Amino acid sequence: MYHHPLYYNLRYAYLPLIKGYILSAVETCLPLSFKVGVMAEVFVSAQHGIGKQLYLARVQIDMIGIFAWILWMVIIVWMLTKFSTLIMGWIQNKNKK
Repeated sequence: MYHHPLYYNLRYAYLPLIKGYILSAVETCLPLSFKVGVMAEVFVSAQHGIGKQLYLARVQIDMIGIFAWILWMVIIVWMLTKFSTLIMGWIQNKNKK
């Protein structure tokens, strides 16, 4: 009686229901993935990157260098969070129209 095509069901029924879960997952996973990537660089001793610099500062017991690289990480994660929040807000406002 009320049969709709699959595309219609996905677009107007299922996606609006799971949109909040998807947005919160993206906001959580994006900064976490950056931190995991830096830790992977520390463990595998990559040629270039924040993880390599953190490793070298730790080996040389350079506390100022460690804190400086951690501060850069905090700034980058903060920027990623703000950028993802802006994009998610734009997506939500676009879908309301």
